[in-house]
Amino acid sequence: MRYQLHTLILLNIGSILDLPSSEWFGDFPPRVHVHVIDSGRPQNLSSLFGEGEGSERVIVWDDGGAEDLDKERKAWETLNVSDLWTSQLCVQ
Repeated sequence: MRYQLHTLILLNIGSILDLPSSEWFGDFPPRVHVHVIDSGRPQNLSSLFGEGEGSERVIVWDDGGAEDLDKERKAWETLNVSDLWTSQLCVQ
């Protein structure tokens, strides 16, 4: 019988990882979802606020405090837009 991986549960190890990135997901098939259960909020905010293909596959379990991180979200979005803009300038 062949088993197919569909869920990863990370206990107190997911907070520093950029989980939505293609580098982290690697060769995992699209059906794989990651649940992060961590005693601290993610230090890498891409796991919490990220957008794109991988972000839909990352579920961060928290105590409701993530809803109160408006300032952190705005700062993260500003940094990511700035990084995207800078990388596009370098390509030209």
